[in-house]
Amino acid sequence: MQRIGKIFFSSRKFADTTKADRVREFLCARFGEKNVIANLEVPIGQGVEAFLENKVGEVAVMVVVMEYGWTPIDDYESSDWMAAEMAAALGKRTSVISILLDNMEFPSEDSLPDSLQSLDEELSVSVNAESWDKDIKILEAFVAKELALNFSRVKTDISGKGEMNPPPDDLSRSLDERHSGKELGLAGANMTDTRRAIEYYLEDLEFSEKLNDRHGQALALSNLGLAYAKMNETRRSIEYFKRRLILVREIGTFEELAETLASLGDAHAIMGDLEQAKKYFYEQAALAKEENDFQMEGLAFNGLGHVYIKLGEIEKGIDCYKECLKSSIERKDLNKQGELLTAIGLNYVKLNRYKEAVIVQERAIEIYKELGNSHEEGLGLSDLADSNAFIENFKAAISFGRQAIELLKEKYPDEVRRIQKLIATWEKR
Repeated sequence: MQRIGKIFFSSRKFADTTKADRVREFLCARFGEKNVIANLEVPIGQGVEAFLENKVGEVAVMVVVMEYGWTPIDDYESSDWMAAEMAAALGKRTSVISILLDNMEFPSEDSLPDSLQSLDEELSVSVNAESWDKDIKILEAFVAKELALNFSRVKTDISGKGEMNPPPDDLSRSLDERHSGKELGLAGANMTDTRRAIEYYLEDLEFSEKLNDRHGQALALSNLGLAYAKMNETRRSIEYFKRRLILVREIGTFEELAETLASLGDAHAIMGDLEQAKKYFYEQAALAKEENDFQMEGLAFNGLGHVYIKLGEIEKGIDCYKECLKSSIERKDLNKQGELLTAIGLNYVKLNRYKEAVIVQERAIEIYKELGNSHEEGLGLSDLADSNAFIENFKAAISFGRQAIELLKEKYPDEVRRIQKLIATWEKR
């Protein structure tokens, strides 16, 4: 996985290397010498393309220095290392920032070989001797911004359209790994990485504000909200999401607005401010309905189901989960269907509506079996055994309990022991 802070510096061997060296030294001083890779040499016996691809895979951003008259050659045998390094980076979709020295113009499209056609002029910075201090600061902001964006692309997962909270109580059990769900926000990042990401996002926000780049501001605010959520600093997370909401109401797309409302709903639910969470989720649902976005509407009802369950309004919570279930069936999302059916079944049990619980639990088990998820199937069978015992169908409870034991014995010993004790009791009935 890429690490934030890694910068690949590339330049040609100038007759006068002073300016290129100054740029490299500045990057080392600002971002850390250990985080700047330069002056590569290919080990004997290793191919150029494979070597560069591996090295580029270690970095988040490439900075290339172009002097006046620079022309790339699309030929590894020509020893045009700079073109080869750039091609490897672009092939990996690594951000490539071009430094244009001394009033050089960005290369025209017809002057670039096929391997460099995706070079982005918007990621170019003019650096001139007479305005060095000002230009180098602009370069610094560009690099910081791309590092932040790269970290967001690599390590964040917003596939849940704003679902950044762990599963609610009614979607979980006492077992640690039961419905552990996705860790959204900055998936896989440790706390140190997240703190570093926050620094980059703050720089990104400052830079966007200076440029009056409102879309850049909105993205930085989203990243900050998610990062602080990852740090369990929910109040600060809400602060940044609220600032983003103001912006996306004016300039954002429907998706950006809906995702921000969802994030705020989740964050307020985590804080226990359930009435405010409800308002955000209902606004998300209304917006999605207006746009005929069935998936987004379903996600809003998923959040509302969680809120109503927390409020003790179980019937309303079940109804909301059923609305979300319709969406997941429409999208043929079996994992979500299994999760929702499990939640609905557990809440029917809370209402002592065991026969209804049995029906949805059986469907959940069918889905997990279809998915080949034996552990969830086993946990579903355990739930089904309990529900059958409640309606005094002990023969079925024993059968389902034994099936559950076979599927859970390796990973869930505590649950197995619980079921074994219950089976012993049920056999006496």
